[in-house]
Amino acid sequence: MGFPRFLGTQGMLSRIRTRIQHRDFAVMGRAITARHARCRQWWAPHLSCSRLFLNENLPQNLGRVAVLGAGRLLDIDLDLLLDRCQEVYLFDADPACERTWKKRYPEHYGKMLFGRCVEITNCLASWTAVVRDASSQEELESCLRQLQAPIPRWSEFDFDGCISLNILSQIPLYWRDRVMRMHPVWGQSVWQALCDSMDVLQTAHLRGVMKNSRSWNALVTDTEYYFYNVDSPNWDVESALFAGAQELYNSSYVGHTKQSWWWHLAPQFIEDNQVGEIHRVEATVNISGGKECM
Repeated sequence: MGFPRFLGTQGMLSRIRTRIQHRDFAVMGRAITARHARCRQWWAPHLSCSRLFLNENLPQNLGRVAVLGAGRLLDIDLDLLLDRCQEVYLFDADPACERTWKKRYPEHYGKMLFGRCVEITNCLASWTAVVRDASSQEELESCLRQLQAPIPRWSEFDFDGCISLNILSQIPLYWRDRVMRMHPVWGQSVWQALCDSMDVLQTAHLRGVMKNSRSWNALVTDTEYYFYNVDSPNWDVESALFAGAQELYNSSYVGHTKQSWWWHLAPQFIEDNQVGEIHRVEATVNISGGKECM
């Protein structure tokens, strides 16, 4: 159908709504830190796999590198990056991250390590203004369908390499939750319009990664979500990538280095007594880079 099932079925909506908070980026940053503390042993294999994959595929003397979604540096070996790259630029929308970067690397910060606290799509604010005042289902659907995402501004800088660190699947969820807070009751046609706009966000992010890095880029992303209950043999499986983004991803990274693993994101009885959540994560490297994705 071109969009993940959890966005188009009423059975999942109550679960989505109960999880929605005022999820600005700072709040979500604190929530991620708290969840990591609660689920540290379950997250450890995923974080190790992410660091190992990037370490094994990071070239020597790469020059200037961007890390998109750097966060609290849980899933990346920044010491190795600083050793192999001339300059490293960390991007994240959570302003608290910059304090973490400065505190952990005071000797490098501002010299060969630079932080940029920016909203990575460069369009969520303008999109919010477009849909905020929609007064009917028809107007909201029309607003959602007119949205377009530019190639993000960070991609205009001259980077030799780029790492997208598990944010491709997360970007549209911020947008989904923001719209749901403004307009909590929708019909199916509005859901489809929302899903199409989320696909636009994912596709724009992929195009930015591919367009920017001249020689090398790495992408770590969730590709599927698995929901389980220990008392049931049946699992709910949902795609993390939308149809347009999935097509671009498949065509852009065909024939390149790829690995996948499982991330036990939210163990049942730790985060939720009724359901547990496991993500399939895929990491891939494109060593050609520098091509426009149309």
